[in-house]
Amino acid sequence: MASLNGFLKEMDHPETPGTYIDTAYLRTYTMGFDELVKIENSKQYQDSTFFKPQLMNTIKLLPGEYLVKLSFMGISPDRQPVK
Repeated sequence: MASLNGFLKEMDHPETPGTYIDTAYLRTYTMGFDELVKIENSKQYQDSTFFKPQLMNTIKLLPGEYLVKLSFMGISPDRQPVK
């Protein structure tokens, strides 16, 4: 869980070397990851923390290696889920 929390804190700053994001990998393979930067922001609701990460699934691939599936969801003022 510490690794997931660390990744979520680092994901808005992929240019800064960190523990959970391989910046060398990102220089070559940024497609897909670019969509995560500032994903919590909602222009419609004018809220920089509107979308909250939800852990959907984890699958162990190898010892110490996992596939993690996240979803980012928010709740509108009329109490409707927003993806």
